[in-house]
Amino acid sequence: MFNHTWNGWGPIVLLVGCSLLQQAQTDCQAAAIPLIFDTDLESDVDDAGTVAILHALAARNEVQLLAMGVSVKHRWSAPCLDALNTFYGRPDIPIGRLTGKGIDSGSKYAESIARSYPADLKPDQAPDVVRVYRRALAASEDEAREASACFHIRSMCSKSASFTG
Repeated sequence: MFNHTWNGWGPIVLLVGCSLLQQAQTDCQAAAIPLIFDTDLESDVDDAGTVAILHALAARNEVQLLAMGVSVKHRWSAPCLDALNTFYGRPDIPIGRLTGKGIDSGSKYAESIARSYPADLKPDQAPDVVRVYRRALAASEDEAREASACFHIRSMCSKSASFTG
């Protein structure tokens, strides 16, 4: 079935293919997406799972975590987020919290995690989230930035207005 002219070319084709695949993987790793993550880390655990996934993507150099923010008023949410970031080996990710009007639905886990794991932030200590996001955006060299959000939409309205103008 195969033409005899392919004899001897198999190893070369395989080598070139492997080289191209390795280069493609390197290119993907070099193109980490700068990302800001906004979360309502309080009432359920989906956001804690999302934080775990984001850290896994950062470990694979697929995203660069510029900053994270908490879009709810629960006082232990930002310290919990700090504890999660510290657990995953990135304790220096800037974290902001909602300082204006917002929602506090309570949390069954945020205080427990914040108290049980190493973290620098204490309740009500994180700076205003809009200020943190503005600093992260200003310091970012890349024009292509992404934002990912898991939050109560009402809390984001005041933030988005702060970024215009």
